[in-house]
Amino acid sequence: MTTTACSKFEVLTWDQSPLGEGEAGIPVTRTSSGHRFTGDIEGDATVEYLFAHPNESTAGIVGLFRVAGSLGGRSGTFVMQSSG
Repeated sequence: MTTTACSKFEVLTWDQSPLGEGEAGIPVTRTSSGHRFTGDIEGDATVEYLFAHPNESTAGIVGLFRVAGSLGGRSGTFVMQSSG
């Protein structure tokens, strides 16, 4: 059985810094961010993102969110992963 949660988020903080370029010359950046969720997920999250920028108009991204709040009637902390 699959359950889906639907929420909106607001970006509260955004601190991005370069990590350098790999052998292929693709810039990589790291971003620490703060988010506030409303909806099925209610609470605040700290987020760590890694971005790979193969050109100026696209980027690959992976992120880990540590959420403190509530989901499905339960309160506490949990981790979510995003990629794109």
